[in-house]
Amino acid sequence: MIADRLRRVDFHAHYDPENPVESGKSVIDAASESGVVAVALLARDKSGSWFSELIKYGVARGVNIIPGIETNVFVDGGETDLICLGFDYNNPEIRKCFGATEKNMEIARLQTQFFKGLGFVFDKLSDVDQQLMDQLLNGEISEKAINFCRIIARTEGNKEVVIRMASENSDLWQKVINKYLDSQNYIGRGDELVAKFLYEHLMAFGKEGFNYTKSGISFEPLSAVEVVRIIHQVGGVVLYSPEGGYNQKIWNRLIEMGIDGIMGWHGNKLGVEQRNSLQSIIADTPIDVIIEARKGGLLILGGSDAQGGDWVLGKGNGQMCISPRRYEEFQRYLQLLNMKNNSS
Repeated sequence: MIADRLRRVDFHAHYDPENPVESGKSVIDAASESGVVAVALLARDKSGSWFSELIKYGVARGVNIIPGIETNVFVDGGETDLICLGFDYNNPEIRKCFGATEKNMEIARLQTQFFKGLGFVFDKLSDVDQQLMDQLLNGEISEKAINFCRIIARTEGNKEVVIRMASENSDLWQKVINKYLDSQNYIGRGDELVAKFLYEHLMAFGKEGFNYTKSGISFEPLSAVEVVRIIHQVGGVVLYSPEGGYNQKIWNRLIEMGIDGIMGWHGNKLGVEQRNSLQSIIADTPIDVIIEARKGGLLILGGSDAQGGDWVLGKGNGQMCISPRRYEEFQRYLQLLNMKNNSS
């Protein structure tokens, strides 16, 4: 029996959206074994009916499951993440916005076109990569760019182009090596390092592939104000997730839009995070912002961002412990929000 003082909650844990039930159950098992009594299960820009089975499994393991989505938005020209929690995952509006979509298909088509224009090929793929490619082109995957980069990195016919590109951009290649080489998810996985380099070089915000894709689609992604409106409409909350990149201007605008709070913990203790073997401390969310948000009745949540080994569920890098009281506050906030919505 885990002592009450060791119990904790985690509002930011990832499951694999391509294998949601099995991967979600693995997260729940880890939560049950480590004293995490409530966990938000997130995938990027994706939700589905599988949450019903995961919630039931959580009950059996003594873990409260919170449906979640992590989504990237633009606010006044800046890019940031939002965390959506506690919504009705069966609502048609959620399925429309975060299910397999026509928008995903169009973006995947344009990204394929972009990569082929640089000389990359998608021939003679492994069975796993062919299945991944099919899912991308069918609009089933939200995180498209990094998955295209992974397919390219694992395909023999792309080696020559990759080597040339890394040679021509040696500073960036070295930066990627320095940042990720010792990270647990990259040890012994050169293809993942190559994929990360390709993403940083070609597809990150403002890069050639990003601009190419954005200019080629006739519809805009969901705006921050739309995300807040839709998630409130389906009974959930939205939080700003700065993850080491807190921006006062973005926070101010999100408050104007009706944001419900901020993710004050990310992988470590309140207000800071530690990264990689260098153990460098990086300011995440200023403590005065946390204090003012709490005074204003906003939620202060956070989590480990556990996904495949870099950080530990419920503990982050080993120093994080979010009290179950935060889960109680979250539940009360949701109840009040829904009472307000039902009365209006």
